[in-house]
Amino acid sequence: DEEDYICLTDMLKAKEFILTKGDILFARSGATVGKSFQFKEYDGLACFAGYLIKATPNEKIILSDFLYLYTQSQFFEDWKSMIFNKATIENIGADKYSVLKVIVPSIPEQKEVIEQVRIETQVFETTFSKAKSEIKKIKEYQESLITQVVTGELKIPQ
Repeated sequence: DEEDYICLTDMLKAKEFILTKGDILFARSGATVGKSFQFKEYDGLACFAGYLIKATPNEKIILSDFLYLYTQSQFFEDWKSMIFNKATIENIGADKYSVLKVIVPSIPEQKEVIEQVRIETQVFETTFSKAKSEIKKIKEYQESLITQVVTGELKIPQ
């Protein structure tokens, strides 16, 4: 069938752009240069755009979660700052990412780091959520007071 042939041809062309679970994508240039994204759960096929760079971690050496965390660290930010050529549009090509130095502890240590970050992040998110809820309650109370003053239900002493 001709449709199947076209689809197969397209798949062969797209093969190097197909994502697998754990791939890390890096923005090559523009406003998001140096930002990273970890491809996780997705049903079906997914491809990435040519203006991104894909890294597929060898999980016998470095876990995808650990590499992704590294790309969120100050070490990575400092490395990006050293790489950028301020005289031109900021960009980081595959040649530069290929020489990125990453401290790679043993797999059990990487798992410990990932778990510790997960726990700390959960504590932060819980605290942030509670604070956000309190702020919402305070704003609702403030609006209620304003309404009561404007409608005359609440008198302000002079």
